[in-house]
Amino acid sequence: MSTMTAEVYRAFRAAGVDEDIAEAAASVIPYKDDLEDLATEHDMVKLRSEVQTEIAAVKVEVAELRSEMKQEIAELRSEMKQEIAELRSEMKQEIAELRSEVKQEIAELRSEMKQEITELRAEMKQEIAELNQKVAKLQQEVTGLKQEMAEVKQEMAKMKVEMAEMKQEMAEMKADIKSDLKVLKVVFGPILISLLLAILGVGIKLVFS
Repeated sequence: MSTMTAEVYRAFRAAGVDEDIAEAAASVIPYKDDLEDLATEHDMVKLRSEVQTEIAAVKVEVAELRSEMKQEIAELRSEMKQEIAELRSEMKQEIAELRSEVKQEIAELRSEMKQEITELRAEMKQEIAELNQKVAKLQQEVTGLKQEMAEVKQEMAKMKVEMAEMKQEMAEMKADIKSDLKVLKVVFGPILISLLLAILGVGIKLVFS
């Protein structure tokens, strides 16, 4: 790039022209590197006027481009805001539906749990009632056994009394027999006594058998 082209390029860039546009505009301007071959001052004024005209045109284009970009950005922002608003609305709707479904499921789960708890309580009450009946029956059986044991004890006590009485009677009978034997021994002699003793022995065995 020559000195003149560079100066024109820098002038365009200083005016805010895009790099590619400034380079293209500077390249189409006629110039010569040798100062002796340069145009006159009138040509320079004309050139400057043309350059300023080009710069003004470029500035207009840049301004229009900026305006278009601002418009597009504004439209894009509006569209994005609209889409975001719609998305928020959809999300709110979906969240509301999800909450409703969750609440419904929770309500159904609570209802099922209550039903199961009610059934379990009824089963437990039934089992407890049956268990209480069994316990009551066992208590009755135990009471009956206790009563039977008391009766058995009474009978044992009676039997002990009867055995004591029988022992007393046997002792008295033995004493009487001994007394009678003494008399018989004196009266009837040894043979009769032996016979009586045998008879009495058989009779005592029959009594205790």
